[in-house]
Amino acid sequence: MHPIPPDGLSSETHGTIGRFSHHANWLSLLLLGALIGIALSGWLGGGSDEIYSANTRIAHLRISAPAIIRNGEFLETTVSIHARERIAEPAIRLDPSLWRDITINTVFPEPAEQEYASDQVVFSYGSLEPGDELSIKLDGQINPSLFAGTNGAIALYDGEREIATIPLSIRVLP
Repeated sequence: MHPIPPDGLSSETHGTIGRFSHHANWLSLLLLGALIGIALSGWLGGGSDEIYSANTRIAHLRISAPAIIRNGEFLETTVSIHARERIAEPAIRLDPSLWRDITINTVFPEPAEQEYASDQVVFSYGSLEPGDELSIKLDGQINPSLFAGTNGAIALYDGEREIATIPLSIRVLP
C-alpha cells in the first residue's frame, strides 16, 4: 500500500515510492563499505611507514619513510645509523630528486655542517664510535605541485667514502 501524496502532487507526475523507500539501498551500502575498506587498507596513503635497511661491516643504516602519501600531507622520515666500526666523519647524503617539491621543515638533530656537494645535499655529524647510534628525523610536507611521486637515494658516508646507500621511492596520490 502506497501513502497518499501531499496536495498538489500526484502519483502519475511524480512517481511512486519504491520498495527501498524506507530501507537503505544495499548496493550503496556495499559501495560505501568497499570505499571504507580500501581507505583503511592503506592503498590510498596514510598507512604505516616502510622500513628500508642496509647492513655493512661498518654500520647498519635504517630508514623509515612513507611509501604512499597524499598530496599536501606532512611526512616524517627517520634515518638511523648504528656504528659497528668508528666513523670519523659521518655524513648523510640525499639525492635532490627525492626532495623535489617537498618542503623540509625540520632536520633534527641539526647537522654540524650542511652543504650541497657532488649533486647531493650533505648533512655532516660528529664522529661515531663502535656501538654509537645516531637517529636523524626529517619532517616535511608534500607540495601541491608534486604528482605521482618521487624517488632518489639516501646514503651514509664517512667523509668521501661510501658506506651504504638505500634507494627510496615515495608515491604521491592526489
